[in-house]
Amino acid sequence: MRICIVSSYHLEVTAPYIHRLQHVHEVDFYVPMNNGDRNVFLFDIDARKYGRTGFLNEIETREALGSHAQYFSQLNKIWFFLYPNTGFARPSLHKSFIDLALTIKKQRYDVIHVIGQFPLLLYIHMLNPGTARVHTLHESVPHTGVFQWHEKVMLKAIAKLNVQLIFPSEITRKRFLEYTHANPAKCHKIYFGIVENLQSFINPAIKENVNQVLLFGFINSYKGAEYLVEATKIAQQSYPGIQTVIAGKWSLPELKESIKNDSAFRIIDKSLSNDEMATLIQESAIVVCPYTSASNSGVVMTAFVFDKPLIASNIDGLSEVISDRQTGLLVPSRNPVALAEAILELLTNPDLRDQMKKNISKGKTEAVFSWNRITEQTVDVYKKRLQSGKTSPGLNSDKKINLDSTLKTNA
Repeated sequence: MRICIVSSYHLEVTAPYIHRLQHVHEVDFYVPMNNGDRNVFLFDIDARKYGRTGFLNEIETREALGSHAQYFSQLNKIWFFLYPNTGFARPSLHKSFIDLALTIKKQRYDVIHVIGQFPLLLYIHMLNPGTARVHTLHESVPHTGVFQWHEKVMLKAIAKLNVQLIFPSEITRKRFLEYTHANPAKCHKIYFGIVENLQSFINPAIKENVNQVLLFGFINSYKGAEYLVEATKIAQQSYPGIQTVIAGKWSLPELKESIKNDSAFRIIDKSLSNDEMATLIQESAIVVCPYTSASNSGVVMTAFVFDKPLIASNIDGLSEVISDRQTGLLVPSRNPVALAEAILELLTNPDLRDQMKKNISKGKTEAVFSWNRITEQTVDVYKKRLQSGKTSPGLNSDKKINLDSTLKTNA
């Protein structure tokens, strides 16, 4: 098959899939990037330095690939595409994605697989109606429970299109079906595996601090950081050496202010590079996910790269990928006492932590989280979409959606 992969963010869990796909099929990889962003998820690119929109040239592409060039050595072509950092009402933003969609159309792929939530990615589907199309959605309901208008546009539109959909967890799939009433037959659950590219950051010289607990990522309201703060203070009463690190870009100024002078906490308020994140994980005894809402397992699969046990809220999205007392401990959400008890149990029981590390190491290659199996499942979705087009021509007709008008009206 000639396959087009378009991944807007989520590159860290797209790359391992493409790495395997490229050895069996002819694959082109498109990476749309806001030209006002600095993307550190996989390719450490500062898009701002190019000062323009459109495709990077060959020299710029080699520079952007950096150490990942070998990882994608069998790709037919990789395209980095810069779009303008403007509001949805600006014609230049729409034109960029229309140009991208038309470039893809000229290549006459067998399958187009779009990954991401950005609503203008819908142009790729709308301008390639005769091609078999698949779309992966990593989120289906906002963690806050409040939809932004552009999220509504994306979800409602994609539900109407003749596109096979992939979700990384059962709860994400379920929420999408409840919100859009889409056809369940076109919605597939396929987990993603460990964030494989981070394996190059494993450093045996980094010593583990057996007292250190880590929460990392974007420190937003749904991350439950306030419950971890309270749990740390409870645990400190019987385990005074505890050190809790909360690292990532913060959006909770009051909580940050309340603990900035407390020696039990270490605050890192910035977007972490891959190297910084990997170092923090390796330094920590356990990773904590005290979330109040979750849809998939990016942090979990990052921690698992380094065989780190987790303590997490027993909620959908986390309980699907963490086996209680096997690869971590699951505790009630919003319960700092239970969280403190779990932290104390793992910090004071090195034998349990060691057994969990062994279980995690083994589980990374088991079927459900194996990238080889994930690749097989995804290709099966492609084949299903290709077959439906051959046997039922009526399935190829997408319902009409005026995306340009919808976006401008809501902007």
